[in-house]
Amino acid sequence: MLRQQSPVFGPMDFLAGDGEMASLIRNTDWSEHSFGPSEEWPQSLRSALAICLNSAFPTAIYWGSELRLLYNDAWAPIPGPRHPTALGAPAKEVWSDIWSIIEPQFSEVIRSGKGLFLQDHMLPMQRYGFEEETYWSYSFTPLRGEQGNIVGVWNTGSETTDNVIQRRNAEFLLKLNEALRSAGSAQEGLRIAVERLGVHLSAAGVRLAIPGKPGAGFDVAQSWAAPQARLPDASSPPWISAAAEAELRHGKTLFLTRRDPELDPQCRAYLEARRISNAIFVPWITGGRLEQALLLHWTRPRAYSALDVSLVERVLDIVMGWVSREKTLAREAVMAQEIDHRARNMLAILRSTARLIRADTVAEFREKLDERITSLSRTHGLLSRKKWGGRAAARGGRRGVLSLRRRHPRPGHPRRPLRAARSKRRADDRHARPRADHQCDETRRAAHNRRHATAALGSRDRGGPVAALGRELPGGERPRDGLAGWRLRHAAADAHRAGPFRRADRADDRPGPPALRDHPAPRCLVGAGRRAAAGER
Repeated sequence: MLRQQSPVFGPMDFLAGDGEMASLIRNTDWSEHSFGPSEEWPQSLRSALAICLNSAFPTAIYWGSELRLLYNDAWAPIPGPRHPTALGAPAKEVWSDIWSIIEPQFSEVIRSGKGLFLQDHMLPMQRYGFEEETYWSYSFTPLRGEQGNIVGVWNTGSETTDNVIQRRNAEFLLKLNEALRSAGSAQEGLRIAVERLGVHLSAAGVRLAIPGKPGAGFDVAQSWAAPQARLPDASSPPWISAAAEAELRHGKTLFLTRRDPELDPQCRAYLEARRISNAIFVPWITGGRLEQALLLHWTRPRAYSALDVSLVERVLDIVMGWVSREKTLAREAVMAQEIDHRARNMLAILRSTARLIRADTVAEFREKLDERITSLSRTHGLLSRKKWGGRAAARGGRRGVLSLRRRHPRPGHPRRPLRAARSKRRADDRHARPRADHQCDETRRAAHNRRHATAALGSRDRGGPVAALGRELPGGERPRDGLAGWRLRHAAADAHRAGPFRRADRADDRPGPPALRDHPAPRCLVGAGRRAAAGER
């Protein structure tokens, strides 16, 4: 198998390769270094370095009494900006920020002559000018020279920060959900979530804010601050720049840091005024509109982490879901009360309708009751189509449009007292009943049932509006027939005094065609064709 190698090789081929570190080591003048010229390096170092440079796994060699560094391309990003000056430098200088942690580990390996492996070990590095929370899985293995003594330490390892934070965030979400299940209200759950999120991310303050007008800042709905942290109000000036706020309103997460040389001056003033180094703004968008935003502030420098942003978004999603569910439950409670109220109203209408039917036989009673209920159902359909709105129901054509509108007295024209108006209607009803035809039977019954419902429910509102029942043609023209302008005065007090119906003792006294005699008109129906009837008389 080894015969397949190139027949051309030499004593310096341990530095062979086209990688960055192999080239850098070859081109470095080691004559003034403690290692001495590379041609004079011991065979143990040459062999170890050849393996290191040709390995695809992050590998470093700590050589000599000062544990000076040699490493490959995969290990080069680990020291951050300390590369490439870390090449050939003592470990105590390269890792001065964590030397108190790793120095005992080196001592143990050298003293015992045995390897050491650590998994997900936290090393608070300060590679970029501030302390980072980093986790590593790495090993230390002793290297022996030609005499059998330990001359260095072999190091391999990789960063596992993302894995550790993901597991920790998952555990945090599980515990948060357990705590939210015991919350008595959405507001309490919101307080719990904001507080626990701030503690988990070591933030100085967390705020759930409601956006106001552009440039005016946000109103704080819920806030939490770490002990001994004194943060000004998030909405107090200065506010972030208009460009940053526009990005936030369009659903983009903002990460502001004072260490960014390209940070907008107004955003920098926002951070400096609040004595914070970093801030995250996570928006909550509903229907393309910014509804709320979760703001997190840190007083100590912190690197941007997609995992942190992901966790904040997840917590915001959970919190807003709780708020939405509480609103839904409140709406369902109101709807249940409304349904119950309407059901009782309908039962009262049916009960009163059954009481007012006059019949000699059960069959006749059943037929009239079925006819009344059918008419009531049609009336309900007409009224619910526009929910008593001010626009006409969607029924066009030659027959016109049935409209329902609420009328109030015009300014300067006070409504007449009910008693006087009732007396005048009695006189008018005796002489000028509007003419009726078979086509208006359903309209008349609609008014009849609505008047009857008012009396059955026992409403006593004397000053309420007036519901008017009339017909309109599609072009806005009003027909001139007698029944077209009937008005149903929905005055509950009048209904209570006069009773739901005006009955005649004899069938001969009932005006109108025979088809309407079994359904006497309510006395609140007054004809717009009254003048026409009076003229004919």
